[in-house]
Formats: sequence, C-alpha cells, structure tokens
Amino acid sequence: MLVVIGIILTLMSLAIPAYHAHRQSALVANSQRLVTVLSAAITAYTQRVVSLPDRSQRRLWDFNGDGILDGDPQRDENFAPADRTAAQAAGYVGPLSLLSWTPPEGQVDAQGRIVDAWRHPLRLDFSRERYGADGVGLWSLGRDGVNADGGGDDLRGWDGDHAQ
Repeated sequence: MLVVIGIILTLMSLAIPAYHAHRQSALVANSQRLVTVLSAAITAYTQRVVSLPDRSQRRLWDFNGDGILDGDPQRDENFAPADRTAAQAAGYVGPLSLLSWTPPEGQVDAQGRIVDAWRHPLRLDFSRERYGADGVGLWSLGRDGVNADGGGDDLRGWDGDHAQ
C-alpha cells in the first residue's frame, strides 16, 4: 500500500509542474492571438482623427493619450472629465463599438478595456518608424506586467524588429 501511495505521489510531483508550464503556454498563446487579431482589426479599420474643438487632434483607440487601448470612455478611469465630455460630444464610445468585434469571454475588464490573460490592459502607440508601414503598435505587457521595451515577456502585434 505504501509503495502504491509513493508511486502516486511521485507521478503527481511530475504532473503538477508540467500542468503549470502547459497552462502558462496556453495563456501566452491566447494573449498573442488576441494582440495579433486586434492589431489586424485596428489596422484594417480606416484610421481617422477625431477633431476636438477645445483640444488638439487625437487618434481613435487612445482618445485620452494614456498609451492604453481605450475602454468605454464613460467607465474608463483613465479618462479625465474633460476627455469624457469630449468623447461623448464626438460620439466616441471606444474601440469595441467601432470595430464591431466581440473579444473572447473574460478579455474585457469592468472599464470596458480589452485585457490580456493576466488582466493587464493592452498598450497602444502609433509610429511608422517603430511599427512598420501600418504604424500601429499594440502589445501586452505579458505575465510580469512590466514594459520591457518590447523584450522580456511582452507580446507584440507588429512584425519586424521595431523597438518600443
């Protein structure tokens, strides 16, 4: 009986780390797929500039200029009251409604922001020099939640060796 219990415990000690590694691999693949699909959707959408009478020109997707892919302007805590008012006046209600795209279950937080598998909101930047012809840089901070300038465990949605 003790030998059987010993064998079972040994098998469990081997299976648990393998399960954890497989789970982490699945989270990375899921987040990479999300970033890639969303980057393609944003690139395919005609990038327009929202004109605000009281502020400078702002791009869609990062209306408030915080470097995070917008959520719902009325719920996103990173929107200042003036930005909320300007977004409402411009009819901007966030990327999800503009793209008419439904993210996978659990990939949207309470503020309406699209998040990766570790619940970090996706980062966004625009630069043709950095992100190639599309000019859209969308990335996940990865498991550690730290921006490592495109390195570390960051998951990016652009091709090439462009640095952040």
